[in-house]
Amino acid sequence: MDKDKQLAALKQGFDELADLFVALGDETRQHLIMTLFDLPCKQQGGARVGEITAKTHLSRPAVSHHLKILRLAGVVGMRKEGTKNYYYLETEGTRWQQLASLSTDLVELLKYLNEGKVK
Repeated sequence: MDKDKQLAALKQGFDELADLFVALGDETRQHLIMTLFDLPCKQQGGARVGEITAKTHLSRPAVSHHLKILRLAGVVGMRKEGTKNYYYLETEGTRWQQLASLSTDLVELLKYLNEGKVK
């Protein structure tokens, strides 16, 4: 594949993941992702906003706001049980795989540029 095709593919990948980069670019949301690793996962039912708030320095509205952004980006999932919402890291979605694939493509292109193999 020539450089122009590789660059076009990278641009498309960046465009497709723009919302994910915005979501992951915020330190508070990064902290929430790390916090979710210490709370019940999807198979264990997830965690309520109150549980997540107790593990962070954030208010309930702030936690809810950031969870919504992470959920829309596809990295946090939610299940409803009556009027209760339970949140968890999304492990079955494709967003993490898309990010890994884009990173791999970028590293490969940079490697080939360094070696002078891309025309």
